[in-house]
Amino acid sequence: FPTRGHEIYCHLALMEFLGIPSQGEDLEYPIFAEDVQAFDALDLPLTPGGYVCIHPGARAAVRHWDAVNFARVGDLCAEAGFDVVLTGVEAERHLTRAVADAMHHDVLDLAGKTTLGTVGVLIQQSRLLICNDTGVSHLAAALRHPSVVISLTQDQSRWNPLDASVNQVVDGHQEDALPQALARVGWWLG
Repeated sequence: FPTRGHEIYCHLALMEFLGIPSQGEDLEYPIFAEDVQAFDALDLPLTPGGYVCIHPGARAAVRHWDAVNFARVGDLCAEAGFDVVLTGVEAERHLTRAVADAMHHDVLDLAGKTTLGTVGVLIQQSRLLICNDTGVSHLAAALRHPSVVISLTQDQSRWNPLDASVNQVVDGHQEDALPQALARVGWWLG
């Protein structure tokens, strides 16, 4: 298995080595009718395109951007007229609560209340996803949906989304990460 290069290209090289022809480098994530029905059953007070999703979690705690920073970004979204929806699994509820507590505007906290399918629909219908470099960033890339990804990984060139025109990455280690994130989010919100 190749140990250098983007993770997508490493996996494609492995498939080629195994004699499996490439089908392209694009990620795919199908949204099924059952996912849309389950999402609709949540009966959320959201208008498609009228909200922004913020996902402050990641499996590894070293990839968590500070909740106060996510709150600042969330407040910018709310002040631009968008509802703010916090997402995460049940174990990340403390992170979404920390963001909500640090914000000056109301949020809808859906941590632990969605499935992978419903969060796919939620992201697809949002204006923008703002997240750490974690699974939902790849979900947004697969859906070709706008995102601002805060990357705290050491090897960003291996994990960043390939399409930087849709999925923009901010290096969370940089001193100006918050201003960069605010500027990119502001640009997407227009």
